[in-house]
Amino acid sequence: MAGPSYGGILLTGGASTRFGSDKSLIEIEGEPLAARLGRLLATATAAAVEVGPGRSGLRSLTEDPPGRGPLPALLAGWGALRDARAGDALEGALVLSCDLPLFDETACRRLLFAPPGRSVVPVLGGRPQLLAARWSSACLDRAHDLAASAPGRSPPAATLLGHGPVLFLHGPALGGTSACDALSDADTPADLERLLTQVDRAAER
Repeated sequence: MAGPSYGGILLTGGASTRFGSDKSLIEIEGEPLAARLGRLLATATAAAVEVGPGRSGLRSLTEDPPGRGPLPALLAGWGALRDARAGDALEGALVLSCDLPLFDETACRRLLFAPPGRSVVPVLGGRPQLLAARWSSACLDRAHDLAASAPGRSPPAATLLGHGPVLFLHGPALGGTSACDALSDADTPADLERLLTQVDRAAER
């Protein structure tokens, strides 16, 4: 998938407390979710990394110290991409949490090819999908540098919204129900069952 020069960051280190088991190992069409999302990012972006235990097939790393939440993990991934691509600038990064069972190539394109120069965040049910979003390099650089200057803090991922212009994608701008499903996360087994059932029903029509 040729396109703008964005990196990819896959977050697989969450505790999966509400789900009850490791979400990265959920099988979708016979493929573990981490491997599925890792393959999509490897194809769609200029360079991609996993922040977590190494379940995706991507180069993996962990934040230091681990377990401080999604923002430190995300910024660790951005730091690794930025270091690896020294002198070859990225426009930003497509960030995915490992609980997006229906995320696909179409969803990748929708985010990567949205208007440039800003972050792009889908909004589902009034809730910004911060971990299924494209963040600009300016936003990530600013957040990374601020985190480095205050290493003891672990602010929420929503902090990113204050670091640069953001395009929020609502309803029709997302492309309909199937696109919304592709960007929906599965926090619980019930969420996963609901999403997969909706896909099965759509296929039967």
